[in-house]
Amino acid sequence: MKKPKVITIILVSILPVLLLVAGRLLKWYVIYTLPTTSMDPNYKVDDILIGSSLLSVKRGDVVSYKPNPLQGENVGNLDYLCRIVAEGGDTLELRNSMLYVNGKMNDDTLNLSYLFVIKNFVAHSRFTKYQTSRKIFYNMYDSLLFNGSYSEIKALGITSDFYRIQDVGYPIFRQNNANDSIWTTNNMGPIVVPENNYFLIGDNRSNSADSRVRGFVPKEKIVARIIN
Repeated sequence: MKKPKVITIILVSILPVLLLVAGRLLKWYVIYTLPTTSMDPNYKVDDILIGSSLLSVKRGDVVSYKPNPLQGENVGNLDYLCRIVAEGGDTLELRNSMLYVNGKMNDDTLNLSYLFVIKNFVAHSRFTKYQTSRKIFYNMYDSLLFNGSYSEIKALGITSDFYRIQDVGYPIFRQNNANDSIWTTNNMGPIVVPENNYFLIGDNRSNSADSRVRGFVPKEKIVARIIN
């Protein structure tokens, strides 16, 4: 009678460990530490994120995935993080940095960051010392670079006459459309996403090497959906 009790105790002790190991290997759960600002302002550098491969994904979800490498780039076995903004069959277009999916504005419900190029004299007259101490500015001839949201720019009373959005500094993804030679990371499309593929963009739109430069992400390259 004692032997079954011993076996039960051993199983109860070992089973959770085995499940944890199996879960890790099979990506039932994954844990990441975010190394970049590509998902700012919703996820910060060094944030600990948890994801799972057991969850289905859809437009709007933040996911980890295996990226298509850029020319000369070695991504190794790294997982990247981005937000799904369009899925198979969707038509997307970026107009002046604003994303439209199937003809409807996609960005009005999201908290996003951009790299604003602001005229020096306007920035110095509108930003307080407290604000400049919390933001990183870079001199660029007669302008400053400010990483923030449209709501911050609006609150400062800076109009579109005195700023522009900086493009991502990578070659643009091409879909072989007749007019794609004039595409940029802020103005591109319309693009139709192939079935069983996704189009991913980081929440920090001017600091993310995402589908705008890497192209579509096949469904099988999605690793996990972030759940926190």
